[in-house]
Amino acid sequence: MISFVDLTKIFAPDKVVLSGINLEIAEGDFVFLTGISGSGKTTLLNLLLGMQLPTSGEVVVDGRSLSSLKKRHVPHHRRQFGVVFQDYKLIADLTVAENIALPLLITNAGGEEIASRVADLLKLVNLSDRADFFPRQLSGGEAQRVGIARALATAPKIIFADEPTGNLDVRAATGIVKLLKKINELGTTVIISTHDPRLLALVKSGRHIHLCGGGAQECAVGSDVLMMENSLTQKQTTLDGYKEILDEANNREEAEEDEEEVEIDDEIEEGGEELREEVEEGAEGEKEEALKKAPAKSKKKVVAKKKKEAEVKKKKPEKKS
Repeated sequence: MISFVDLTKIFAPDKVVLSGINLEIAEGDFVFLTGISGSGKTTLLNLLLGMQLPTSGEVVVDGRSLSSLKKRHVPHHRRQFGVVFQDYKLIADLTVAENIALPLLITNAGGEEIASRVADLLKLVNLSDRADFFPRQLSGGEAQRVGIARALATAPKIIFADEPTGNLDVRAATGIVKLLKKINELGTTVIISTHDPRLLALVKSGRHIHLCGGGAQECAVGSDVLMMENSLTQKQTTLDGYKEILDEANNREEAEEDEEEVEIDDEIEEGGEELREEVEEGAEGEKEEALKKAPAKSKKKVVAKKKKEAEVKKKKPEKKS
């Protein structure tokens, strides 16, 4: 059904995302596509949809190379795929039923066909009671189920779910993976891209293809989950360790600054009187020095002022006890 033949994709100037990949996905496969962010999972989707062309090699779908696909045939080619997005991409001012019906309207399906198909899909994703709800009224898991129903609207041969559980909690993510597995059992090829190794433990049958360093490696589903989780745990532990070290360093630095401030405060308090005396003495000294340098007329005025102040003090009557 899908073949990647010596597939290489390089983005300018020289970023190699996929390099020499040879991969076959058969009709009815259930495939986990794993790899860290930037490993090429979304690039594979874009190549499959004809949104990008490979730098070299070929992408073949149903025996036809996409490199030879004419632009006018691209929309028809894309109808073979239903895409489920991480951020749902629901239209806010359309109801659940209207969002699901949208692809059918685009393909000019009849009203009765649309109504019947939407009702079936709502039942499949267990949202019949949410048909008239708007996206803002849904939980994350419900919104993603609407996204899946919309992807199935035109009965595509292949569902590509691009990080479908990235915004969901564990319980909602589990429900989404089980729903996609159920859809696969009804005959649809399903490809799930994810960087969450926990999802692989939810499905005991299927395939696991891991992208790393531009290449693709086939793995046994479930067998390497522990290894991947240990790797992620080790990485997280390392990051936590660095964070702890940085926190300790910052706390120590803050403590030292606090101690310095306390020492400075103590010095100021202990030497406060001494400092004030020095300031006062300095001020008196400056006054005396100024008087020495002042002209005679100014000196006489100052002396006269002091005498007058002394006389006023003498004339003040003493308070009777």
